[in-house]
Amino acid sequence: MKTACAAGMFPIAALWGFRTKKELIKAGANTILDHPMEILSL
Repeated sequence: MKTACAAGMFPIAALWGFRTKKELIKAGANTILDHPMEILSL
């Protein structure tokens, strides 16, 4: 998240990873995915 934010990108997070939703939002995630297939709609 820090790298994406610093580069002016649109940070996307995955809930099936290591961090919680709250942590991902705090880190700067603009979008949070619950399932891998959701990336297709982006």
